[in-house]
Amino acid sequence: MANNVAKGTAIEREAIRILEDQGYTVHRCTRTPIRTGRGWIMVASDVFGCIDLLAKNSGPTRWVQVTGGRNIGRKIRELEAVPWNDTHDSVEIWRWIGGGKRLDGRNGKPRQTLYFQIYRRCNNYQAIDGDHAHVVRRAAVGRAAPAASEDRDDQAGAPEGANPR
Repeated sequence: MANNVAKGTAIEREAIRILEDQGYTVHRCTRTPIRTGRGWIMVASDVFGCIDLLAKNSGPTRWVQVTGGRNIGRKIRELEAVPWNDTHDSVEIWRWIGGGKRLDGRNGKPRQTLYFQIYRRCNNYQAIDGDHAHVVRRAAVGRAAPAASEDRDDQAGAPEGANPR
C-alpha cells in the first residue's frame, strides 16, 4: 500500500463488502480535505470520533470501528466514551488479520486466509475464538464470486431475525 490512509481505506472497503454480503446497508465515514499552510491534508470524519462504518438492517445497528493495528486499547477507550444501548446497538472493533508477509504464529508458514477478528462490546471486547469475518477474494471481472461470511454458524453479532442474502 502507498500509505496508511490507502491501507485503511482498502481494509474498510473489505469490511463493507462483507457486511453488504450479509444483507446490511452500510454507511462509510469519509475523509475531508483541509487546506493548510503546507498543502492539503485529509481529516477523518468518524461518527462520535471513533466509528468508521454503520451497518443497518431490520435488527440492531452495527457500529464498526475498523483497524489494521494490533493495539485496540485506545479504540476501546474511545468507544466506551459513548453511551451505547446494547438493546439497539452492536458495537464492534474489526481488526484486520492477514496480508503482506504475515506468518502464522502456530507453524511459521504464510497465512492462507485473510480475515477480521471481531471484538464485540457485549463480550467486553474479548476475542472469541472463531468470531471472524473472512474475506473472500473476488473472482475475475464478469464472474460471480462467492459471498463472504462470518465463521460462526449462529451468525454471531447478526441480530436475531436478520435476513442475510
